[in-house]
Amino acid sequence: MKKRRFKHLSWTDRLKIETMLKDKRHKQEIADEIGVHLKTIYNEIKRGRYIHTNSDLTEEERYSPEMAEATYRERPRTGPAYRKENRRRRLFASRRPG
Repeated sequence: MKKRRFKHLSWTDRLKIETMLKDKRHKQEIADEIGVHLKTIYNEIKRGRYIHTNSDLTEEERYSPEMAEATYRERPRTGPAYRKENRRRRLFASRRPG
């Protein structure tokens, strides 16, 4: 698959990661399939990681695309467009009569 550059992971990408992890595929293989860097896969797994308790009370670490998506949506934006918008808000707030 062709490498993409500077794109966010989609919901289908996260579902692919979950399926491939369940199939015990190597992380580099997952990265190649989705078309992202290996570090992106490691970051994504860390973002969606949780401890699952099995019925026999043993615990295992799993990946949840729902948790990863929620964490992604919660995180603060820090790019140039967001900084510009924040500057506008601060400027507007400082001009309001108080």
